Amino acid sequence: MTVGITILDRPAGHDDQTLTIRIGDAEHQLHAVWLRDACVCAACRNPATNERLVDSAQIPLDLGVVAANVEQGHLRVELTDGHTAICETVWLRRHLADVGEASDPAAGRLLWDGGGGALSTFARTDLDDPAGLVAWLDTITERGAAVVTGVDPSDDGLRSVARLIGDIRATNYGVTWRIEATIEPVSAVDSERGLLVHTDLPYRDVAPGLQLLLAGVVDVAGGASTLVDGYAVAEQIRTADPAAWRLLTATEFSYPFVRDDVEFHGRAPLIGLRPDGTYFQIRRAPDLAGSPFVDAADVADLYRALRRWTDLIDHPDNEVQVALRPGELLAFDNHRVLHGRTPFALGSSGRRLLHGCYLDIEDLRSRRAVAARST
Repeated sequence: MTVGITILDRPAGHDDQTLTIRIGDAEHQLHAVWLRDACVCAACRNPATNERLVDSAQIPLDLGVVAANVEQGHLRVELTDGHTAICETVWLRRHLADVGEASDPAAGRLLWDGGGGALSTFARTDLDDPAGLVAWLDTITERGAAVVTGVDPSDDGLRSVARLIGDIRATNYGVTWRIEATIEPVSAVDSERGLLVHTDLPYRDVAPGLQLLLAGVVDVAGGASTLVDGYAVAEQIRTADPAAWRLLTATEFSYPFVRDDVEFHGRAPLIGLRPDGTYFQIRRAPDLAGSPFVDAADVADLYRALRRWTDLIDHPDNEVQVALRPGELLAFDNHRVLHGRTPFALGSSGRRLLHGCYLDIEDLRSRRAVAARST
């Protein structure tokens, strides 16, 4: 990929510490110290491992820019200490674009418009091709969810898709797990009842970011998966009621999860943000949430905001329904997309069995980057 960079400022002396460049329509000022730190030459980064060879804390703070040019896809900047800092232009464009996205909490995501319409569907065989794999991973990254058809309706079939991304993340539910309805359920998930949309494992500091659900046996009426784009709902609140949005992003709730063999006591806001202000992890689990950590003066406003949040999440206009059939797999971002189901009836001989597992969202991004090298 060719990235056009225009150098707007070529300092003649050694006292100027910044270089001004243009990428597309945007201008950026690059500081000499930052350029020295970002250098990817063999003296600064191990070519085999990309490990840093320069101590960032020891870079002289009085560095200046002497000259700069763009050559063979790299920005080369001569600095006053005699070093030529080298940055790949493709990386530079991506990195500087990310710096400017802090004002947009949903940057890099395609939010669902209302219910979002039908989810994109991929054939399992398409994922064996690098281009098809990249398209699938891009869809999950940007849209939050996608369906795969033609998967063997078994635990082995589930694992075969998971391996396309990375190692399955084991949790207190095991490596892979099964959800099978019974007429004598122990919990709501094993029953015939509908489930409110929620995110899984909210009591963990960082819940698994990706969930795979594969339909193994579906011989019932009803039981469609329901999905809601949590980021899109958060944006509805941010634009309509900024005060409520601030409370929901700043006020932590407790998440006690105590069983015979595990005990978790998580705490986090309902709408989690990254340090740069973009959306990170949505948490919604009405049956698992504990009490909020809130001053008495803010309680009324917080619970008004909570009611607004709940009403939007549960509103049919924000919901997508996917009726998975045997061999169909739903992959979705557990940090963003809330999931539930409609009620169903087992009757005298009905059966509903799903296979599931979790993966880390970082592995999806890694796999996408590696696969893209082959396209």
